[in-house]
Amino acid sequence: MRKNKTNQPNRFLFLFPASIGLGTGIGAALHNIGVGMAIGSAMGVTLVLLFETLEQRKPSED
Repeated sequence: MRKNKTNQPNRFLFLFPASIGLGTGIGAALHNIGVGMAIGSAMGVTLVLLFETLEQRKPSED
């Protein structure tokens, strides 16, 4: 039987601002700040969605 899921904050949301910072550094080194923000945002969204999907695929413990 599945437990009712309460509204829990996403454990992986910290990846988004961390990725924006990392992407900004990489993009600024390669081109400019705007490119870095785009790279960081893309990395952040991708990582959060990836880890959220992997978390949901874990077998549930009854």
